[in-house]
Amino acid sequence: MSSSAAFDLDETGRPLSLAHAYSPQSMTFLHRGQTQQEVVEALYKLIYAPETPGHRTWLLLSMFECLVALIACSAMILKKKSFGKVWIFTKRDSPFGSFYVTNAVFCLVLGVGLYLMAWNVTAIVIAAFSFADISSFEWWWVIPAPWWPILVCAWISIHGFVVGGSPRSPFSPNSPASRSKWYYLPVPKWPALVNATLVVPPFLFTISTFVLVGLSGRAYFRARTFCSENLPADILLQIHNRAKHIPSDFVQANDLASPDLIWTARRVAAAYLEVHRLVALNLIIFAVAAGVLWIPSCIYGLPNVASLVEHACSRLPEPLPPSCKTILHKTFFFITKGRPKSRTDSASLSINTWKMTVLAMGYVSLLVVATPAFGLIPIYIVANSFPHEVEKGDFTPTLRIAIIIVSVMTFATCTFLAFFCTVITLDPLFRSAIGLNLLRNQIPIDIRVIQKKSRHEERDSTPPDFCFKVDDIESDHGHHLGVAYKPSMSTLKSSHLEKDEAEYQVNDEADTAVVADVELGHRPHQP
Repeated sequence: MSSSAAFDLDETGRPLSLAHAYSPQSMTFLHRGQTQQEVVEALYKLIYAPETPGHRTWLLLSMFECLVALIACSAMILKKKSFGKVWIFTKRDSPFGSFYVTNAVFCLVLGVGLYLMAWNVTAIVIAAFSFADISSFEWWWVIPAPWWPILVCAWISIHGFVVGGSPRSPFSPNSPASRSKWYYLPVPKWPALVNATLVVPPFLFTISTFVLVGLSGRAYFRARTFCSENLPADILLQIHNRAKHIPSDFVQANDLASPDLIWTARRVAAAYLEVHRLVALNLIIFAVAAGVLWIPSCIYGLPNVASLVEHACSRLPEPLPPSCKTILHKTFFFITKGRPKSRTDSASLSINTWKMTVLAMGYVSLLVVATPAFGLIPIYIVANSFPHEVEKGDFTPTLRIAIIIVSVMTFATCTFLAFFCTVITLDPLFRSAIGLNLLRNQIPIDIRVIQKKSRHEERDSTPPDFCFKVDDIESDHGHHLGVAYKPSMSTLKSSHLEKDEAEYQVNDEADTAVVADVELGHRPHQP
């Protein structure tokens, strides 16, 4: 075997690529002229990828914050029963067919909570294995499975926001003139296509993630078995002592490694790096999925927020300043100075609209900012470790920095979850909100009656029966006047003529006329 081993050591292997398995010839960090101690040190760094006490501290801090945040948020929600009747998705009918609409806010919070639980378990395992001096490959092969819940739930969440809250969704009729606005992006009206986009992408991502996790797990256990069965016992003992920080006398430490030992060490290194290759492929798929999620968050989420800001600004008690012409100026004014200060009942609708619009802005901003952040972590791991650190047989530096980055992301995620749970337990409106899409479709209607008298102004007639009454309307006779209404696709219109006036064929305008734009929330106006 020595002659064949010598030939294999001199042969140039295929270039390193994520598209195919690594060959022993490519493990050039193990070469002729190395001593046995150098071979032991190289295999120790590759197999164990040890963590420093500082990185273990980061893990413990992130684990502790995850645990505290989950317990505190669960206690707040369960104590105050803030969610009430929580739903994840519902079936809604439209003129085009039946669509499944998800609860945007709850799905995102659910994904964040599941991610924190998964990462908390992972951090506990990493810290425990590090304290016990166990190989980092024992847990590395499961990555990025702990991140799976947040990406799947975020996709389900943004799907519900797009389908239920877009101005041109199947549930939101618009006038042809309104469709000319730049943020009115089209949404497919075919139920089969829309419902398929809710299920198919998460299903494909789930299959790819866990299939690759299974393959990387199988590759790790095969590499561990091959290592224990083929490396010499004295080399295995030295690697174990090096990991446990046990001093030992290695008599042959300065002896040159034989070609057989180097070849076997190369095969062991190739087997372990195969695990890293499969994990890298899984991370690339995760980054691509995060990029796909970021697309609807931008092209639908941001325009939807612009539409909601336009809608909310139209319902403000006072007109906007002349300088607020662009959507950015309107958004800045709406956030800083747009909150209604009046405490009267007539202003309550505007206050609620302001709150829900701000919630929608925070929701979309979180997706637009956090999605690339979660996508950049796997890109950093793959780009920094391949191919330079793979050629050196040591990707420990990348692993350590990645742990710090993930810990920082975990701190930010815990902060978001704690803030959101605190808000929904304090504010009754947020506590009762079950989806951002309801802002456009089920808002109350603010109707004002404009009265004109053309005949018999001095008659004293009895007020007729009406569907509902509108208070605080000034009248020459001092009584309240009601309005009967009939809903249409986008407006509610109402008119009423007094009984005595009906006897005269008058061509003037109706005595009472109301036009209320339900969808855009404009103030009622005289037609």
